[in-house]
Amino acid sequence: ALVETVRGHDQRVAFPGADRVAVEARQVVVDVWRHAAVHPDLTIEELQLQRAAVLLVPGGTSWEAREEPEVSKLLQRALAADVPVAALCGATIGLARAGLLSGRKHTSNMRGYLAKWVPGYGGESDYIDQPAVRDGNVITASGMGGVEFAFEVIKLLDLYSESDQQIWLQIFRDKEVPPDVG
Repeated sequence: ALVETVRGHDQRVAFPGADRVAVEARQVVVDVWRHAAVHPDLTIEELQLQRAAVLLVPGGTSWEAREEPEVSKLLQRALAADVPVAALCGATIGLARAGLLSGRKHTSNMRGYLAKWVPGYGGESDYIDQPAVRDGNVITASGMGGVEFAFEVIKLLDLYSESDQQIWLQIFRDKEVPPDVG
């Protein structure tokens, strides 16, 4: 899927009360990686942004191969409607193409990656070399920053208490369960 939204609640995404909806520009099955397929639930036109808590934009090398004007417009509309956007790995190319990284702190796969794929990118001065960066309603992450990306989404959506968020991070990033957690 080009974009996924999280809304409501459903155990499929391991967020209490959240529902995941896959969105694609066209209602076609998308071969995403090694014969894994995504069956979109909605097209971009069918997506109701007012029901979305966040747009999760998955990465991959397909962002390098093609520009998706429909997605650029959707990302712009989402931020204009105060819907947070979170892009991982190659999906940061989509945010750069939509002009959403200029003047925002952000990261990607490496310094120079966005400039390589997005002519006129111009956001080098706002680039931060970290696994994940949040600036307002925009979260960006490198392909190696999946845990940090998820942590920023968890904080953005205020899914757990601050102490539980730190426990989550310690478990998934540091691979250790704190001794006081039962």
